[in-house]
Amino acid sequence: MRVPLYARVSTADKDQDPENQLQVLRREAERAGDTISKNTSTRTRAASPAAKPSSSY
Repeated sequence: MRVPLYARVSTADKDQDPENQLQVLRREAERAGDTISKNTSTRTRAASPAAKPSSSY
């Protein structure tokens, strides 16, 4: 299966690196026999609690 990889980290946590997440995702894709079609990562600002959408699980 062809799969895209996406990692996202908040700029509020300066020690996070999207590459760390992508490494884990790459290993899992390899273990599953998947082909990686695309790598994407973003750094975002943490939203204030009031700006975060509420979950309705």
